[in-house]
Amino acid sequence: MPEKESSLGLKNGTLYGILTVPLAALCVCGYILWHWGNAEVYGVVLLLDASIAFGALLRLRNDSKSWYRRSTPIPRENPLYPRTDDLATKMGVRHHDLYVADATLMVKRKAVGAVNTGIRRHSIMFSEYFLRALSQEEQDAVIAHELAHTKQSHALTSAVTSLGYYFAGWNLFFFSAIPNLQTSNLPESWVSSIAGAGIFLFFGGIIIVRPFLAMKSQTEADEIAVNVLSSGDSLISGMKKLVESPEIKADQKKYRMAYLSLYARMVRIQNLSRSLAARNLAQKNTA
Repeated sequence: MPEKESSLGLKNGTLYGILTVPLAALCVCGYILWHWGNAEVYGVVLLLDASIAFGALLRLRNDSKSWYRRSTPIPRENPLYPRTDDLATKMGVRHHDLYVADATLMVKRKAVGAVNTGIRRHSIMFSEYFLRALSQEEQDAVIAHELAHTKQSHALTSAVTSLGYYFAGWNLFFFSAIPNLQTSNLPESWVSSIAGAGIFLFFGGIIIVRPFLAMKSQTEADEIAVNVLSSGDSLISGMKKLVESPEIKADQKKYRMAYLSLYARMVRIQNLSRSLAARNLAQKNTA
């Protein structure tokens, strides 16, 4: 039976609250365009936004292609495939293609051991160290974590949210000048406030929202993996090994950042495991 969705609700209340901000900003842009726009302004806005959208989508496409160009497909007869397929079926997600990723690309993208790629076509990229150093149970735990990202559509959520803040910030900054293009229709303080809000949205999406979503996505994937496996022990031991990989330890700055990040996750996973064990024991005693 497929695992139920995480109770963290990233796809519900938190996400809706985050998306409300750029949506409200775009509504302000729409009002400005409707109230003060003309054919010339419409054309400029359409051209600029179409160019930005094309560039953003092209970057996402090239980013995805770079993973496949620099990775080696794992043969279908490899025992890793049936284990991954069994976990995918249990979690209610599509089966994934599996690859061995280029070590330098993994380090560049700050991926530790394994990474889930794609929005429509999903794949899991593993490092050679992951395949060599981790036990079968530890590999399965990390794979369950990566499959949880697919289950909760974290890649799509991140892309939509990032683009939403990017577009809302850029358009709000640009649209702040439209009311006063021909005559002075708004006070300078209003124009400055609208432009400032646009700048805040643009950089806030990069500096605040994206890291926050990444953290919540990792927490949610950890919770789902622990529930699927009924324990977080293998996930913790696997993470401890991955942070000691040669690719990570070669750069002391990245090593410290990875260690601190994984340590915080390991503490949360231990708490999840204890809560799950206590809940299972209570259910067993009442049965």
